[in-house]
Amino acid sequence: GSNFFVVGFHEPCGVCTPPSLSTWNATGEGKQIKVLGAHADEILKLVQHPKEPVMVTTSADKTVKVWNPETGANTKTLTGLNDYVFAAAISPDAKQVYTGGYDGQVRIFDAEHGTLIKTFVPVPMKK
Repeated sequence: GSNFFVVGFHEPCGVCTPPSLSTWNATGEGKQIKVLGAHADEILKLVQHPKEPVMVTTSADKTVKVWNPETGANTKTLTGLNDYVFAAAISPDAKQVYTGGYDGQVRIFDAEHGTLIKTFVPVPMKK
């Protein structure tokens, strides 16, 4: 479409605000359309599904947020993560969200209900 998403940290005047996700018009004057929402700490990743209206942001606040980019709604906040979440992927059918964080764990969540499906815990390497 003619809109794009931007992760932001500050208002134009330089006053620090919570890290937010906003949508901007990519044509014409390139104006900000609206601020969709925020995390409590730095947003580390934004992933958008190529076909379905699903988008995911990961954060240093130990949460993952699932968004509908068409409406701007935060449809789910995935919690129960132990550390910064820096990686995310969305399944081809957009029904699952995969996350990875600094705790070394990979998690699979149900995108619609926000429930944890499975956690993969790293095995310590032998010396």
